[in-house]
This record gives sequence, structure tokens and C-alpha cells, in this order.
Amino acid sequence: KEINLICYYDNFIEKKIYNLDKLIYNLKNGICNITKKDIEKLGITKSGHIYRIITKMEIDSEKISNKISFIIFGELNKDANILKNSVYYCCGCCSIQNQSKYYNENNKRYQLEQWLSKLKMNKYKNNFIKNGFDMFEYFILQMFSSIPIDENILKDDIEIKNVKDRDFILLQINKDIKY
Repeated sequence: KEINLICYYDNFIEKKIYNLDKLIYNLKNGICNITKKDIEKLGITKSGHIYRIITKMEIDSEKISNKISFIIFGELNKDANILKNSVYYCCGCCSIQNQSKYYNENNKRYQLEQWLSKLKMNKYKNNFIKNGFDMFEYFILQMFSSIPIDENILKDDIEIKNVKDRDFILLQINKDIKY
């Protein structure tokens, strides 16, 4: 629920994953890592959603600084549960009210569509959304994870076949994370 992927709750329950505390503890202490294949075994197929789950686990296990999450989301919570009260748009996989809103307008969140428009890359909007990269904040936050957006993710997961377009998008992402 915290990362707007409640639609996968049953996937975790079916695999008898009722609590992530032990996994988060093991991640935090370097006992294990979580991979894309691990999440795919749960029946989750959209790459962006897989990476969002991994990134959230890395935030909870403090592999990604809570300060970075705060900068991106601007909602520091005393118990470091940064994303607890998020009400952002999901790609439509979840049955949450107000799916038609991209983000909470009061927070003036930067939208994926605006970002792509700024880059003159609107032609890839459906590629991003179809593959689960539907929320700009998570897309940028992923750059601080163990699986940052790179050439291969743009090519294979988001299906951007044009090399020049991939290079341009990567250049802009790197500028944006510095900003």
C-alpha cells in the first residue's frame, strides 16, 4: 500500500509472505539481497513495479538513505516511513479510488508526462506506463538503488530501441538527480 502496489498483496500471501520484517533485517545486515528474479517468482511481471518493490525494501533496510527519499518525496516522517501517506497515481493495476489523478495536486508532484514532454520524448509515455514506470518519483528514486536506470533497463524493460533516445534520457536522468 505504501508504494501504491496493493494489487500485488495476494501475490505475497499466496507465497506465504506475511511479513517483510525478517527480510528487511537480513537486507540491512547484508545476509541476503533481493533480485528482480525473486520478485518475478511472486508473479509480478511489470519491471517498473518490480524495481519499485526492491527500491522500497532498500529504503526500509537503509541501503538507500532516508534523506534521499525525503528530498524526492518531501514527506519526512519521524519513524522514517517516508511513503506511508502517499496518494499518487498508479498505472491502473490497483483498484484504488481516484485512479484518474496522476498525483496529489496539492503537493504539485512532477508528472512523468511533464518530464517526457520537457525532453520531447512523449512518444515513449505508453512504454513507461505499460512497463510499470508510471511514477516519476520512483523512477528517479531507483537511481539510488542497487538497480539504477541504465541503458539495459531503458532498452529491455521500457522498450526504447533508439540508442540516441536512450542516451539522451540517461543524460537527463543524471542531470535531474544532481538537481
